[in-house]
Amino acid sequence: MSVRRWNFPDSFKREAVDRVANSGLAGAFFAVLGVRFMDHQIKIGVIAGVLLFWVSMRLLRYLSP
Repeated sequence: MSVRRWNFPDSFKREAVDRVANSGLAGAFFAVLGVRFMDHQIKIGVIAGVLLFWVSMRLLRYLSP
């Protein structure tokens, strides 16, 4: 059984990340953790990982048949 891979254009990915970043959700999430997002108190890799996971879950919800 083969796995179906979604191949999204880079502009679509950037738009999705921009929407998450501008929604205030990311800032609220990191505020709960007690870190300042804009001051880069935590590593960019962690931020990118969390945002990518959140965006992918949202995309899966919207794109699921």
